[in-house]
Amino acid sequence: TTDQPSHLFDKDGASLLASLKDYVSTIDEGTGCLFCHRVDKVENAGATAGANASVDVSLADRPLYPGEDSDYAALRAFAGRLIRAKPDVHAASFSDPVHADSKLCASCHEEFAPGTGAYITDTYQEWAASSFNAPNDPAKNRTCLDCHMHADVNAIGTDVPGRSTDGGPLKNNVVTHAFIGAQYHLVGLRSQQAADETLALLRTSAKLAVAGPSPDQLTVRVSNVGAGHDLPTGVSDFRELWLDVTATDASGKVVLSSGDLDAAGNVPADARMFHKALAGANGHLAGVQFWTIARFNEDTRIPADGYRDETFDLPPDTAYPVKVSAKLMFRTFPQSITDMVRQRFPDMPPPQAVDIADASATLASP
Repeated sequence: TTDQPSHLFDKDGASLLASLKDYVSTIDEGTGCLFCHRVDKVENAGATAGANASVDVSLADRPLYPGEDSDYAALRAFAGRLIRAKPDVHAASFSDPVHADSKLCASCHEEFAPGTGAYITDTYQEWAASSFNAPNDPAKNRTCLDCHMHADVNAIGTDVPGRSTDGGPLKNNVVTHAFIGAQYHLVGLRSQQAADETLALLRTSAKLAVAGPSPDQLTVRVSNVGAGHDLPTGVSDFRELWLDVTATDASGKVVLSSGDLDAAGNVPADARMFHKALAGANGHLAGVQFWTIARFNEDTRIPADGYRDETFDLPPDTAYPVKVSAKLMFRTFPQSITDMVRQRFPDMPPPQAVDIADASATLASP
């Protein structure tokens, strides 16, 4: 926690560049380059994790070029020229083999509540149990890096040739350090391109299909076709993933409407949600008091390679054929969290609900 001004609304790294220009050390908001690239050991990550974020980080124990850490700009510039001229030592000091291991990601993306030991986030275990974890089948194997550091989210599984640095060597496959995930809202405050890439990745994760009718019912199947973990994963007690379904009968009458946001921006209580409800030992929802988590009250997430069918009732007097429109909606956090954040940051725009998959069908008489 810091009382310094937030850099949340910075564009193009303005505050970071200003600090670097004057060689000023500032507090990073979030994980910086050095943290990951100086990890040299992961301590017992994954299902047998002994502690949250249990990694060894060696910041100082590396060879330095002459002048690299000097207080004088001229010497630092000289060191920069040396690094570019002979980059091998520099590259090796920031490229430990552990960086290619998904267990490095697990060290932070496996999170449990101290005391109770209940898992808050279990993304690594979800991936490890999926068909994406196939080290003996390169055509199927997809690690965390393969999806979240891929240079083109629409071509995951295909190499993207390019250069990592200006004037650097041409590589068979380059990776991006944008770490595209699910947080389209916050990254979008700084970069619309990052938001667009995030949404593109989200839209590779799921497919919808409308089935029916059985007498007075229709079914929407939500399939997890692209995420190598549960959908949603991470803080999926806050992530909002739900179905927005509308059915109109032959007379033009809306006979089913489910999942529309209310006037205050809340997802209706009866919407079909895909999430986990984290609770304390007493069964009450934990909410932001995550340290009290002891169990799941509900878990409707969709595992990798899996699907979930949601069935909706139609009125007995429905006139067929019926036109059905279904959308899988996503929002990074609920309205209640938005309201809480905006008490401190009134200028924070609310995250917009976005559709990540859709389907439509015309159902004939059962």
